[in-house]
Amino acid sequence: MRRATIKDIAAAAGVSASAVSFALNDRPGLGAQTRQRILQTAEEMGWRPNENARALTSDRARSVGLIIGRPAPSMTAEAFYFNFLCGVEKAATRHDCSLRLQIVDSLEQETQLYRRWWNQRAVDGVLLVDICEDDPRPEVLDELQLPYVIVGNAPANIVRSHRLEMRTADSQAMQILLDHLKEEGCESVAYISGYRGMSHTQQRTEAFEQYAKKIGMRARWVDTDYTEGVAKEKTSQLLELPDRPQAFIFDNEALLIGGFDEIRRRGLDVPGEISVISWEDAYVCRALQPTITALSRDSIELGAQATELLMESITNPALQSRTFKTPQLVVRESTLRRAAIIQ
Repeated sequence: MRRATIKDIAAAAGVSASAVSFALNDRPGLGAQTRQRILQTAEEMGWRPNENARALTSDRARSVGLIIGRPAPSMTAEAFYFNFLCGVEKAATRHDCSLRLQIVDSLEQETQLYRRWWNQRAVDGVLLVDICEDDPRPEVLDELQLPYVIVGNAPANIVRSHRLEMRTADSQAMQILLDHLKEEGCESVAYISGYRGMSHTQQRTEAFEQYAKKIGMRARWVDTDYTEGVAKEKTSQLLELPDRPQAFIFDNEALLIGGFDEIRRRGLDVPGEISVISWEDAYVCRALQPTITALSRDSIELGAQATELLMESITNPALQSRTFKTPQLVVRESTLRRAAIIQ
């Protein structure tokens, strides 16, 4: 089918092409009834603006950029990014914008892509995820004067007054997990995290070690590449220790699957001998037996709120950073240790 043009709409509405242009671009000079007739005709004919042409004649690309710099295997079993992207797309659509998504292998590729987007006027702003120590991306975006929002808690050396964050309550969430395990009688706990260099990993780990010490729990931390195989290996090493942990916290469902499989392979009772918690409440947490206690956070809403903050910042640079709501603990069978021991 041929797309409807301004001339087609003009012929159907019985007006000039210039009148159609005035109506579609919301310019003055038309009567209310004529404007309404043109807009209704355009809607009936399925007319949509050419985004490339519109970007050339305006200061807006009407697009939000998001680059994810992780190896594909580390994302295949993780629901967080799928839900997060749904939230970004939902908010972008409300602002008549699209999402421009790219997956890369390195920070160097990512910074090069930002420069290309800026040269091409391809995006109005970007969301920064997986921020890390000495991250070069904020400096590049500051240099380009391209609006951006950091999703998560940036290190102190990166945060400045003009850098916006959609902060997450990672430290509070870790305390909630440890309090629950302590209440269930666990005296030692292991945290199987993601990449060591990421800011959210460092902040969760700091809260894990400090709060475990405060409440009298022995704590061990090991990092991974977010893949099942490495999680299985690290879990196996910890289970070989003479004073093996009584509980495991896995940073996402991919790590949970690998670690839980190793615990089950050894015939250990969950939660009687080992308690298990997932940082992400995914479908697998409800499907495994026993069901898995998990942190529930609305990653769709996180994506939407981060995008809303970005869109607002484009026209209002004086905005302040915001904090996303604290995740809630969903208690299931895998940590009900006291009941399991009594039985």
